[in-house]
Amino acid sequence: MRLDVIELKAFYSGTELGRTTKGLINRILDKKINTNIGSLTIGFGFACPFLENKIKDSEHKNFLLLMPSEQGVVSWPNKSKSITALVDEISWPVNTSAADLILISHGLEVSDNQDLLLQEVLRVLKDSGKLVILVPNRTGF
Repeated sequence: MRLDVIELKAFYSGTELGRTTKGLINRILDKKINTNIGSLTIGFGFACPFLENKIKDSEHKNFLLLMPSEQGVVSWPNKSKSITALVDEISWPVNTSAADLILISHGLEVSDNQDLLLQEVLRVLKDSGKLVILVPNRTGF
């Protein structure tokens, strides 16, 4: 069952556990992922908390956040034009082999069509691209 986007936003910005979780994950992601100038970074699910550090230092980078229709959508980032879109999880409005990085958060574990979702990810991801999937593990990293 998908969590509503409003609940996810409230968790990561409005609770101590959410802020701590976001901080710990971002510390690891900052070392693992790079968003170069001219690269296309796509977040799927609710990836806002994990891409906000990356988008802050970039005016010339391309970001797109795709949120599944069952979850809902929020405008993001807060201080500029929105780069979010409400999509069908297995049919993204993105060219084939376009993305350099895809970050999935709150997307794969709640999908009704995991195989088809991953096929769509592979369609959109460049051959040299990187896929990062965040899935919950209540016992730690």
